[in-house]
Amino acid sequence: MQIRVFAFTDIYLQPIQLGWHTKSADFTVDYGMFIPTGKYTLGGENSGLGMFINEFSARRFGKNYLQAG
Repeated sequence: MQIRVFAFTDIYLQPIQLGWHTKSADFTVDYGMFIPTGKYTLGGENSGLGMFINEFSARRFGKNYLQAG
């Protein structure tokens, strides 16, 4: 059994990220994808997932609504 110290894995690409600000919070909406560039063989030692993956996310950052003032 070989122990690998370094391996290339899948690439994460995020072509779209939208954000906006309000008085009480900041918001972002993103789209990203994993592109299978890492080594993948069924049942082997893999550094990648072997498939395309789409990722959509939305986040809220900001003040705590329970905070006074």
